[in-house]
Amino acid sequence: GSSHEYQYLIQELNALALALQLADTASRTGLLKKDIVNGIIAEIARCRVVMNALWDRIRGYQKALGGQRGSSHSGSSWRKIGWALFKTQDVQETRLKLATHRANLITLMTACNM
Repeated sequence: GSSHEYQYLIQELNALALALQLADTASRTGLLKKDIVNGIIAEIARCRVVMNALWDRIRGYQKALGGQRGSSHSGSSWRKIGWALFKTQDVQETRLKLATHRANLITLMTACNM
């Protein structure tokens, strides 16, 4: 349950990180209009703020949800319960915010091809 949700979130964030790296690279080519570059840089910064806030909220759950060895089973179970009860809404809200920023990046990158 919650461990699977956490693992999916990590995969989603890794995919977003790749998209952000590509957008950053595109913004540094010198081939794009200044307003497009400024928009890309602003969206990258907004994504970073959202991702850092999420990381701060889930940091304490990483060991329990990530399946790392060495954590006690009962402690891990309580962390998973805590994640399920208190963090699921945070994750959903964060996904919505990041989806908006991804859409904005896609729009900007599409504008580059016109």
